Amino acid sequence: MLNSLLEIQDTGPMREHKLEGFLYSQHQELLAPDLKKSCAIRWLHQKHQNQLLWTVMEQIDDLLHQHHISAVVLKGLSFFGRIYSDYGSRAISDIDLYIAREHQSSLNEILQSQGFQLQADDDHWEGNHHKSLWQTPAHWNPATIELHFDLFYHRQKMAYPEFKEFGKFRALKLLEPHLELSYLIGHLAFQHTFLKLFWSLDIERLYRYEADKIDSNKMVKIADDLGLFRSHQMVFYMLLNFFKTPLRQDLCEAFALSKPAIWKLFFTKQFLLRGRQFGVQYYVIKHATKDSLTMALSYDLLWLRHQLKKYLRSFLAIF
Repeated sequence: MLNSLLEIQDTGPMREHKLEGFLYSQHQELLAPDLKKSCAIRWLHQKHQNQLLWTVMEQIDDLLHQHHISAVVLKGLSFFGRIYSDYGSRAISDIDLYIAREHQSSLNEILQSQGFQLQADDDHWEGNHHKSLWQTPAHWNPATIELHFDLFYHRQKMAYPEFKEFGKFRALKLLEPHLELSYLIGHLAFQHTFLKLFWSLDIERLYRYEADKIDSNKMVKIADDLGLFRSHQMVFYMLLNFFKTPLRQDLCEAFALSKPAIWKLFFTKQFLLRGRQFGVQYYVIKHATKDSLTMALSYDLLWLRHQLKKYLRSFLAIF
């Protein structure tokens, strides 16, 4: 899959998919001179930004530890030291933390007392009601903290999952391997319809990192419980056919990857490279990631209601 980006030798698609830093870090010998220079600049910028974010995460760890609260680091920063070797190879915009709902009120009070600012969002989509955004206080490095109180908007108030230790952090943890992989699959396919290739790369690298620990029966159960079986099926199909990942046979069988499906006609390498949401192809894939027609229509209705509210606010603002 990445070979297709390297063949194009164009910063546009690389920047669109936030892969400039990674390609410089891992494949700079394959980049044309001008492109190599551009990717090197992006790599340096990401390295500096991510080092600052890591420092903020260490401060958050101290703060949570003082108040006996645990949190799970999702995506981005959780990958360093595991699937990415340096700070410049992964684009990160904020710090994502998953917190048990029982700590929501007390944590809000703690953050406010420390000078964190809750970001007001007048354009808040209902699919984001399970999380909130905070800005670090003035005496910290600037960063956005995204607090999640559910992993997915459509599976609210699920039991707080099992987690594992994360390096030397005391309060910050990681999701256990099966759930972490399923969460990333849901984020990529169910929520964002394969919008960015760097999210696909996260999954590909994490799968290789955790491949020997994955139990296919447990993975199917998690996918069913989360309503993400089809999303798992499509992501594993993508890894097998477009990334040429050596996917285990038991996973291929468990998710029926060889079974014919209409969505396979639309789910192409060109669709993944395009990285934009439009056309019949996008809408077929978007609905195919949902496990049922009811789930797909519920998602559509939430989005349509959100767009209607935006339109009404704009219309009323005129008067």
